[in-house]
Amino acid sequence: MKKLICLCLLLFLFPLHIQADVIAEPWGDEFYIDHQEEMTIEYRYYETTSEINIMESPVSDIVKGKVETGRIIHVEFLYTDEQGTLWGMQVLRNDKGAWFKMEHLKPVKGHNDFINEHPELIEIEKTRSFDEDGWITLYRYPGSSIINSSFEAKWTRDDKYPLTYTYEYTDEQGNLWIYVPFFEHNEGWINTSEPLKTEYQYNTSTELNPDGSPISTLVPESSAESETQTPNENDVTDETVETEDGSLDEYIENNHHETLIAVLVVSVCLLTGILAWIQYRRKCDAHV
Repeated sequence: MKKLICLCLLLFLFPLHIQADVIAEPWGDEFYIDHQEEMTIEYRYYETTSEINIMESPVSDIVKGKVETGRIIHVEFLYTDEQGTLWGMQVLRNDKGAWFKMEHLKPVKGHNDFINEHPELIEIEKTRSFDEDGWITLYRYPGSSIINSSFEAKWTRDDKYPLTYTYEYTDEQGNLWIYVPFFEHNEGWINTSEPLKTEYQYNTSTELNPDGSPISTLVPESSAESETQTPNENDVTDETVETEDGSLDEYIENNHHETLIAVLVVSVCLLTGILAWIQYRRKCDAHV
């Protein structure tokens, strides 16, 4: 019993890391639960071409927050309502969904787009290790400014679990890029000619003008209106503005407050169970 309680405490204090390749679902969102069979998985980054409202659900008038023009957000699910309006949704940390209309969102170029642009690339399977120490950076695609993640080069020197890559690409500057589909929970393109970094590289994308202002190639708001609300998969934009992981949690009003309440509730329940078990053990010991 003691081992079980210790395990519960460890799981609570040190929550398991959710891997990027595992698609989470908002089981705390009533609308999603009622319409989950009508959802389609998107799991793609989009850039806002106009300010968008984050709604409580597609059938609610409650605005939970706003996202300004020029932000890159991660869209995890798509839903089309009875009026034909296409909605996007992202799973929040509080296990609910952030809902928004897709009419002012433009797909961001990604790995699959790059592969489609280069039909000459042939899928392979090779391994590679890095002798020097430092942090290896994985990019969205060759030449992209978005960093997917990074990991220490020393991990590639494990013969039992080698770094395996499936594509090779040489850019106009002669840099050899390799695509890693999965390694230590990471995915992306490595520029093998790039010097290793001295620290972890966060998944940010920032390209700046000489004056320090962000470069922007956004569609003007006047032209952002479209006859159809379905995003054009062929009309992608290169990422040009600062982003973290595309999360909308920071835009949700009172979201941190709700998350804190949820954590406190779980803490109280766990503590109550532990105290009840301690009291039970004392009574048992007293009768021995």
